[in-house]
Amino acid sequence: MAERIGITAMMPVEIIFEAGAVPLDLHNFFLTHPDRFNFVQRAEMDGYPHDAGIIDKGIYGAVMEGKIDKVVVVFQQDSLNHYTLVELLRHQGVEVYTFVFPNDRDRSLLDIQMRKLAMALGVAKLDNLDYWKFRLGEVRQLAHKIDQLTWSTNLVSGYENHKYLLSTADFEGDVDIYMNKLYNFIDELRRAKEFPQKIRLGLVGDIPICTEIYKVVERCGARIVFNEVQRQYTMPFPSDDVVDQYIKFTIPYSIDRRVEDIKQSIQERKLHGLIHCINTPRSGFVRDIIFRSKLDIPIFSYEENDNFALGVRTVMGIADFIKRLSDKVA
Repeated sequence: MAERIGITAMMPVEIIFEAGAVPLDLHNFFLTHPDRFNFVQRAEMDGYPHDAGIIDKGIYGAVMEGKIDKVVVVFQQDSLNHYTLVELLRHQGVEVYTFVFPNDRDRSLLDIQMRKLAMALGVAKLDNLDYWKFRLGEVRQLAHKIDQLTWSTNLVSGYENHKYLLSTADFEGDVDIYMNKLYNFIDELRRAKEFPQKIRLGLVGDIPICTEIYKVVERCGARIVFNEVQRQYTMPFPSDDVVDQYIKFTIPYSIDRRVEDIKQSIQERKLHGLIHCINTPRSGFVRDIIFRSKLDIPIFSYEENDNFALGVRTVMGIADFIKRLSDKVA
């Protein structure tokens, strides 16, 4: 069985596959694990303050409880707290590597980071990464198709879109099995019925901790047909090589690129409104100001809590938001 290497966020997983290992997206592992409450408790028992971010605590707990020996900690725009994570994991004997996305999307700096990580994992050259770009690209194309069917045919639910796109962060540890899973899902859509909801929404910001958001939106008469971050995980833009692919990946860099991508998706998918999910408070609130300033579309923002559930006020706010959109469309 191939060695698992945990990753704290999306990064050039082609390097990990070339090293003969498989990536494990710790964010998704934490959020979908039945013992996720215990992961948070483990972090607090080991010294994490109660008011620390739930994602950082969950990732730390996932590493310790999941007995993951090697982790790549990814630094990007909103990950300053990861310095604490690095030190605590090393203190616990975990072998920690770091990967830093350059703030200014500098190709040469990104190339240096990729080569540094490759050498640390025992990959002498990056020549074979083009093979993995092609190999993983075949699977990503299937995820792109699911994403396209979500808004063009109304056959895919918002949660299904979220689930299958998010898993392209680590391909669920087995590229072939995951590819077959996507093929089977696409085949099942030939017998699926269209969703009746007319109001089309996008979910932007952070990946939701509580996926109940998708069912709540549908019960209120709308549907999420655009998952911003999850779509970016599929590497949706054409690219010349692996470095170029991760230069075009919008999430780690300036928010301006994200805004432009969201604007294009609003037009293409004919969205009526956006839901902004915030579970990284400091960067999330700044992001909210910028989104509201630069995006000419109604936005409902909500902050997630540590209970893995939507609060009553949030559910009522979503219902009211969708009703107001429905009144405009009618």
